[in-house]
Amino acid sequence: MESRNRLRAIVPALALAISLAVPVSAQDSSSGAQNESAAESGGQHAGAGAEQWASGVYDSTKTAVNDSLITLKIKVGILKEKAVAGDDIHVSTQNGVVTLAGSVHSALAMTQAEQIARSTGGVRDVTNKLGVATQATD
Repeated sequence: MESRNRLRAIVPALALAISLAVPVSAQDSSSGAQNESAAESGGQHAGAGAEQWASGVYDSTKTAVNDSLITLKIKVGILKEKAVAGDDIHVSTQNGVVTLAGSVHSALAMTQAEQIARSTGGVRDVTNKLGVATQATD
């Protein structure tokens, strides 16, 4: 019984496939050659598009990894530098441009943080948005 139900589902699908295939095979040979040429050309363009897309993905991934590595190196450098280690410094990198944000306890600490960033390999520029925190007096 189950095989009959499967057969009932398969037969109409096959009939539809055959009916769609007949008009395609009935074309003359010259239009078939044109279709093959168009298919080859379209395939080449599709392949070029996919290659270009993959290249773009690779480049953006490489940039993101490099930016993350730069950020990590700067954060480690800041942690090693006792003069700025306890300050609230946020580091972000985009396309090799580093942004320092947050607050530090002195102008000297702000300068040292910027120097650490500028001396890190791969850094193209540094935007220093650090501010000197004011200490409340009692």
